[in-house]
Amino acid sequence: MMMRTRHSLKPFAAVLSLMLGAGSGQAQAQAAADASTATTNAARARFQEGVDLFDRGDFEGARVSFLQALSLKRHPSVLLNIAQCALRSNRPLEAKRSFEAFLAESASPSPTQRDEARRGIEAAAAKVPRIVVEIASARRLVIDNVASPVSGRGGVVEVEVGPRHFSVEGEAGTVLREGDRVFASGERFELRVADSSPVVAPVLLPVASGAPVLSLAPVASGPADSPVKSATAGSFGSSIFDEPAQLAPVYVGLGVGAVGTVGAVVFFLAKQQAATHATEAEALIVSRGGGPGACGSSGNPAQFGTLCSSLRENYNAVDTDALLGNISLGAAIAGTAFGTGWYLFAPKKVPGAETGLVVAPHLDLFGRDKILGVVGYF
Repeated sequence: MMMRTRHSLKPFAAVLSLMLGAGSGQAQAQAAADASTATTNAARARFQEGVDLFDRGDFEGARVSFLQALSLKRHPSVLLNIAQCALRSNRPLEAKRSFEAFLAESASPSPTQRDEARRGIEAAAAKVPRIVVEIASARRLVIDNVASPVSGRGGVVEVEVGPRHFSVEGEAGTVLREGDRVFASGERFELRVADSSPVVAPVLLPVASGAPVLSLAPVASGPADSPVKSATAGSFGSSIFDEPAQLAPVYVGLGVGAVGTVGAVVFFLAKQQAATHATEAEALIVSRGGGPGACGSSGNPAQFGTLCSSLRENYNAVDTDALLGNISLGAAIAGTAFGTGWYLFAPKKVPGAETGLVVAPHLDLFGRDKILGVVGYF
């Protein structure tokens, strides 16, 4: 009786396990790639939304969209966009920190970007209100529930512009001073109190004389002595003669109008010249005994061959020049009307949005050059 040899299944099981493992790894890698693509697409959508809102002058809305894009796909260059929006939304502290974060996170910023960030920090720092704590036993300053350590006398904490609740705390959380205040752009506010007389009840502090009262609504940053105006989307200037946010369409329209005007004049003169030549040819034909139909089928074109040929060429030139002249005139009217209409009725530049910065094109997080153009290139 022959014995059957039992073959082990372990080698086949190992191969099958490896195949299944490889397939599972490929599936996981594909799922990760799909998730990354979806995240990038979502970030791109938020970024483009921010671009559109910035172009319409809605800097607060653009800031929120850029923050969402950054949270989905972090890229240092987006911090410049956020900083510029924050500066124009009267958020100088956030703008300053975003400019600083860009310099800290960007591995190799261009000289223009580095210069812009440094100028931005200077412009924002000039607008940031500061609380100076002159209380020896102070240990921390709490602004809207956010605590910052202070070292007794001379402790300085930067705050954002607008209404804020503050409290100065000493050892074991003892409240030394507490109150509410509307902080103005660039304000320096000193807190002084005797350590033996801590104030535990909320105190409403008056706003410094002459300091502007700012609302919680987003506003465009401007000079401290100028009225604060809302920076809403599509805002228009107080006059139709104010400079629009985008001047390029004005230049294009007026350029087309100028070219069309020159073309219309040139073709009009050419038409007149051709008509004069045609009249002269007709006069010569008549003087040589030819009638009105001398160059037609009922006449004798061969008798006046050269004159008839010149007459036909000039008549054709009159028709062609008239057509081209009319087209040029239409382009001149349309271009001039478009350029003038854009200047008068397009969204105006938001007052106070100029920051004195040299703003340059930024490379966005998706590897394309993105230009935001309300007060310059972004």
